[in-house]
Amino acid sequence: MYILQGQQGNIHITTIRAEAFNTTQNVIYSFLDNNNPDSKYFIIDQRTGRITLRKDVKLDRETKEIYELIVLVRDKEVPANEQSRRIIVKLKDINDNQPVFGVCDVISDPVQVSVKENLLPRTVITLSACDVDAPPNNKIYYYLIGGNTQSHFKIDKYTGVLSTTTALDRETISKYMMYIKASNDPNWKGGADITDRSDKTIVRLQVNVDDEDDNPVFFDQSSLQLTAGKASKSVFL
Repeated sequence: MYILQGQQGNIHITTIRAEAFNTTQNVIYSFLDNNNPDSKYFIIDQRTGRITLRKDVKLDRETKEIYELIVLVRDKEVPANEQSRRIIVKLKDINDNQPVFGVCDVISDPVQVSVKENLLPRTVITLSACDVDAPPNNKIYYYLIGGNTQSHFKIDKYTGVLSTTTALDRETISKYMMYIKASNDPNWKGGADITDRSDKTIVRLQVNVDDEDDNPVFFDQSSLQLTAGKASKSVFL
């Protein structure tokens, strides 16, 4: 049976019903092993067989998803007649966690990557956040929210692939510091504070533009030395 995670206090789980072995006797319900770590979160009514969540308990699927209870039913005969039943309680996920960077993978702050200048548009890096919720609540969307000077970059909302939109020129811009936001919202409209370094839904990405020898070297033409074979001489222009 399933219950939503995050519920707290006297939540009805199920009711066990059993016929008395002797119709003149009532049955008594209990958990078979009170030392079972799972049973400590639940209460069973000895008279009705009603199982509820303890009022001071709040279950979290990300901590534990499945709970196993063994219910013992016995009558009041001497010796008592008994039977047991196994109850499995599974928690249904709710979207109670945000996607974050640096949890599933260790990353630097900022993440750094280099790209050569003067190259055609291409993939720079694939960014990956992590969400501990279960599907579909762990679907992640990526947004480029800051530092994209002159729109030289774009990010695939669904995959986290960041790529250039044009050839970069190191002599114009040698370094970009960008901010990428991970969200469960496919229609996220903004509002994040990129200065909040504690916000793990945002990652800083530094793209360094590597130099290409694209500037010609100019010589001082007042004196050039020409060499041919074993003879050499200075030519003054």
